[in-house]
Amino acid sequence: MDSLGITYTLQSNASKQMFPNNNASQFIVQLPMEMNLTDDYAVALLEIHFSLAFKGVREKFNTSNNRVPRSPFLGGIISTHMLTSAAKELQRPLSIDRSRLLDETYMSSLTPEQLRILEREFNQLPSSELPVTDEQQIAQVKANIADKLNENQTKRGVEAVTMAHSSGGSHLKAEEAMQKHQHLIRAQQERIAEESRNAEFWRKSYMSFTQEMSKGAMNVNTAGIPRYLYVYCDVVKKRCLGDTYAHFLHVVRVPPIRVSGDTAMDRIHSPMYNRLERNTFNQIEIALRDERGQEVHFEDGAIVIVTLHFKRIH
Repeated sequence: MDSLGITYTLQSNASKQMFPNNNASQFIVQLPMEMNLTDDYAVALLEIHFSLAFKGVREKFNTSNNRVPRSPFLGGIISTHMLTSAAKELQRPLSIDRSRLLDETYMSSLTPEQLRILEREFNQLPSSELPVTDEQQIAQVKANIADKLNENQTKRGVEAVTMAHSSGGSHLKAEEAMQKHQHLIRAQQERIAEESRNAEFWRKSYMSFTQEMSKGAMNVNTAGIPRYLYVYCDVVKKRCLGDTYAHFLHVVRVPPIRVSGDTAMDRIHSPMYNRLERNTFNQIEIALRDERGQEVHFEDGAIVIVTLHFKRIH
């Protein structure tokens, strides 16, 4: 036998020809070969996949809770990663002394890139998160930023005209240079305006999206849906379960259907190994029951996948 143990994955729709009554809540799987294990072997449940389609239940996956907003400014779907990245970008620390934003001399020393960073911050963040909270001071800082940016743009325009003249260009070349510079200024202003509109959109969308997801995660299933699935296996030695003994293997929590979708999965990171009822067998039976001990009724066509691990216990 393998020193790492033996893993078997069992599906409820397997061995249907031999066991036509197999269903998702109780099924027998014929193994490809007979297992002959020694007395020191035990078994544990590693993983289970099960359907969330229960008979007589109209609870459905709420797609609105998982709908990603579409931005009219980006022209596509905004992913959760993009929203989070954008939020972090707005909240990242700036290499600017924010305590001196009202200092005219200091503002004059900032580079155009630093001024644009400040402009985005003052246009996109709520006033409570700005370095100055007084409305009059906020307006003054915004005006200073706009003035400094316009000064830089005008300066670059003058430099472009001067360069055209100094290079021996005609008046027409100088005018073309100025028109090109004005075109770049308009393009930059449009880009900044679009960024501002887009930032406002995703801020609102991000908040509503996360609130809906949080609300959906708190939803509980209706009364007709099991809260827990008890997994039984006939090769497991009986052990105490409540006031009785049973071939009990593991208990699985049923997640909210509105959030989880059509199927659920439970991967056991610290599996509990149980002694075997018998050491020689060529088939394994799995049964699922709810917290009341009743059979679980899945919709027709539902499939349950169980992964068992056999290994030596010393």
